Amino acid sequence: MKNILIAALFILTTSFAESNIANEYTNSTPSSDRAKRAVEFFLTTPDLEEFRIETGTQNLLTTQIQHVTNAQVCSQLNALVEANPGLQSNKEGYTLYFYKAGDFYFIFHRIEKVRLGYSDFNVISSDFKVLGMYMI
Repeated sequence: MKNILIAALFILTTSFAESNIANEYTNSTPSSDRAKRAVEFFLTTPDLEEFRIETGTQNLLTTQIQHVTNAQVCSQLNALVEANPGLQSNKEGYTLYFYKAGDFYFIFHRIEKVRLGYSDFNVISSDFKVLGMYMI
């Protein structure tokens, strides 16, 4: 019984360590169903068609949406947020989520303590230029 407990603790410890190493290596943001749904909402809601045309995202499909895990891309998106005060949430306790569809990136700002209300949502080009800043 003692050996089983020690083995279980070892597995849990190494799994946790590998998870932390993977996040540091990829520099990625966490995955989020809510953030992915925000991208889907932006790409499919008829009332937002004007914004899709404005940003050039009108031909994207929801099947193209992917969580960004590439370390270099995540670093560039983080640097973009840091360099642009307009992209920085003015609320404490927010988390950034990076998603991609086609040649566009989407940054979703989620306030962890707030369940309702609007969140900042940004559309970024493949060359890391801000195409749109919205509240959705």
